[in-house]
Amino acid sequence: MNAFQEVWVRPRKVFRELSSRPIGIIDYVLSAAQGMVGVLALDRMNNLGLTADVTQIFLKAAAQGSLSGIAIIWIQAWIYTWMGRRAGGVANRTQVIHVLAYGSAPLVGSLGIWCLATLLLGPNAFIERAGGDTDNFVALLMYLQIIAHVLLAIWSAILQIMGLSEVHKLQTRGATGTWLLGQFVAAFALLIIMVLLVGLGAPLPQI
Repeated sequence: MNAFQEVWVRPRKVFRELSSRPIGIIDYVLSAAQGMVGVLALDRMNNLGLTADVTQIFLKAAAQGSLSGIAIIWIQAWIYTWMGRRAGGVANRTQVIHVLAYGSAPLVGSLGIWCLATLLLGPNAFIERAGGDTDNFVALLMYLQIIAHVLLAIWSAILQIMGLSEVHKLQTRGATGTWLLGQFVAAFALLIIMVLLVGLGAPLPQI
């Protein structure tokens, strides 16, 4: 079974077969790649293409994204394991890590779109909005780039919800609620950490 390929269209089958396997190198690679895509998307929101070249942007994404991606997946796995159990689920943390890592396959796949956009657009791939003097074709590619990213991110969210439903043995409605609440809890926890860093006088991480 090629789990990375099959999870796109047969998520329940993949998560069912992965449920008895230990955490492997692919889980780490997918988590790191997911974090890298997240950093690239943030760089685009912050218009980093105006002040940095594409090599710097990708090196930054690789360094920061790899570590943050793995850390975020492990934190989310703890949250979703605990919340799923509270909702009547049965999954353990390893099974949830498989869901979050492999369920991110479409988002990880969007890394190819970021690379292609960079080849076609250069630094413009990391600018949020096209300027008034931007060529119409370039502006169209910039919009298509972010639309493709958003659609693949939504697809990843759907796969993760289906995965939580499968491993926790929950109805899709319950798994959806668990996923949404878990996203809120993770965001709230990150906000608290940032507030504590500010209170302690530490500089916030630049992502």
